[in-house]
Amino acid sequence: LLSLARTDDTERKPVLERTDFSYLVADSVLSFEPLVYESGRELAYDTADGLTVLGDPSGLTQLVGVLLENAVKYSSPGGTVSVRLEAAGKWVRLSVANTGGPIAPEDLTRIFERFYRGDPSRHGDGGHGLGLSIARSIVEAHRGKIWAQSENGVNTFTVLLPCAKA
Repeated sequence: LLSLARTDDTERKPVLERTDFSYLVADSVLSFEPLVYESGRELAYDTADGLTVLGDPSGLTQLVGVLLENAVKYSSPGGTVSVRLEAAGKWVRLSVANTGGPIAPEDLTRIFERFYRGDPSRHGDGGHGLGLSIARSIVEAHRGKIWAQSENGVNTFTVLLPCAKA
C-alpha cells in the first residue's frame, strides 16, 4: 500500500539516473533463482549486456521483482519461468513469461488495475491484486509501456522502456 501511495503522490517524482538495466535485471533474476528452484520450477533467462535506461534503480528493481514473483506464483508445478531482455530499436524490452493456466482475454488489460483479481481460483494465493498495478505505475513513471499476453499455455508480461541516450 505504501508503494501505491507513493505512486499517487503527484508531487513526488522519481529521481531518474542512467541505469544499467542489464545488470539490474540479471541481479534480480539471480536473487530469485533459489525461490524458483525451491518451488519446483525451472528458470531460463537471456539478458543482453549493456542496455541502459534513464530510471530510478529502486523502482526498476521493484518492477522486475513484481514480474518475477508473479511468474513464479502463477506458473504450473514443474513449469518454466523465462526472462528475456533485449534491445528493440529505441527501446529496451523486458519479457517475463511463465507456463501455466491461461489468462482470460477480458482479464489481460484489467489485471493491471488495483485490487483486480481475475480468476477466482487464484484468490487463495495470498495476494491482494496490487503487484501488477504497482508494476504499471513504475513503468508509466519511466515513460514506458506494459502489457500481458496469454497464448499456448504461456503467459507473458512485456515492458518497453526508452533507452538512455548516450
